[in-house]
Amino acid sequence: MREIPNSLFKVLAVEEMSLRKMKIGRAIEKVVEKSLEYAYRTKPIPNIIFVHELIYCPQRSIYANDPQYKHILIENAENPVYLTGHIVEKGVSQYMIEAVPEVIRSYVVEKEIIGYKIMGEIDILYDHTPIEVKFSSRGVNAPYEHHLIQVKLYMWLLNSNRGELIYISPFGIKAFEITEALDDNDVMSLITRFKTEIKPVWDWECTKYCPFYNICTNPYKKPKPI
Repeated sequence: MREIPNSLFKVLAVEEMSLRKMKIGRAIEKVVEKSLEYAYRTKPIPNIIFVHELIYCPQRSIYANDPQYKHILIENAENPVYLTGHIVEKGVSQYMIEAVPEVIRSYVVEKEIIGYKIMGEIDILYDHTPIEVKFSSRGVNAPYEHHLIQVKLYMWLLNSNRGELIYISPFGIKAFEITEALDDNDVMSLITRFKTEIKPVWDWECTKYCPFYNICTNPYKKPKPI
């Protein structure tokens, strides 16, 4: 008895695996392209502020809006950790659409205040309720503050009194109901901070998740822990 190095089964199996890899590769490319659509839209547009810009460091938006740093956004979007989260979030959204036909995914909403147009893209909209899906590699016992602000901004945009924040992790699924939206004064305060305080909003923002950390020259930049 001898091993047949190139049996028909092996040839077909290799071809099938190659096709699957090609399909997976194309799917990942589409995910990257889709995830970058929002980043590409964040080019300077007079008087338009995106929800995510009101949540994080304004310096980050300055770099993201500069075409010379576009390659950094692409590299960040191709990061396996980011990709995993994006795929999980979009997969959950798609599942909910299939299960509940009334669900709307990637719903774009805008609202004007004090001369600015605030725009946001909601993961899932159902019965006038914004639902934000997040992936976490760790278990989550309570919502993160920046995620709460994001959902509350969506609620403000929709004039809704209810929102949901869903965390998907290897340790399970946690869903939180939010019943208190931001009001006009809250949003105006966020706009003022965004326009006048060019520095990190959160202590962890520089050291963990900012794709522009290595090029940032902001005097308020926080050093990475040794």
